[in-house]
Amino acid sequence: MTTMKQTIFALTFAVFGLTACNNSSRQSNTENKTATVDTIPRVVATTNVLDNDAITFDYSTFPIDSSFSAKVLTVGTFHEDEVWKSAKNENWFGVFKGRNGCYISQTKIKTVKVFDPVLDEDSLKDKTGWEVEAVNKDTCIVLLAGLDFLSSRKINQTILLKDQIFPGDTLLISYLGIDYKIFATGGKKKVQEAPEWFDVWNYKLYLTATIKGQ
Repeated sequence: MTTMKQTIFALTFAVFGLTACNNSSRQSNTENKTATVDTIPRVVATTNVLDNDAITFDYSTFPIDSSFSAKVLTVGTFHEDEVWKSAKNENWFGVFKGRNGCYISQTKIKTVKVFDPVLDEDSLKDKTGWEVEAVNKDTCIVLLAGLDFLSSRKINQTILLKDQIFPGDTLLISYLGIDYKIFATGGKKKVQEAPEWFDVWNYKLYLTATIKGQ
């Protein structure tokens, strides 16, 4: 695997350590004022709905887990079905941020059963959730397994102009001489009681790169 492919994977997961808990999520638009630019025509456009329109979830078009070679986790608390029992036995690499910058390093992780405040009823008896930790003193951005070409090394960090990409938004960045486009599709609508917030569903995040004009 080439260094360029390593760079694309590292950038993809390092700057967007996204963890999906539910198909619908509520997000703030307070710091997200960047206008939308062009998107790829083959991708389904953003769906904006009125308050009285029904939200339809799309469960059929997202690839099943077995079609992915990589496994991705972040540290934190998860529902029972979001972490598998043998996760701690995987060959994990982490993207970390320390005093001397960002780097990729092989790491062990800890997984512990914990109380899930959303799904569990009795905090003294029920523990269906998972707590995931990386055995590393530095800040863990994301955990990756199943990518044989990864190796422990330093990586360059890029500063993004915004930290939220709503359906319909596009972010253009240049990283190590390559132009990247990060954009999102899905549906969104404003929340009545909090105008600066959106309900978001059917969210998909895409990364494309222009390399040698291709």
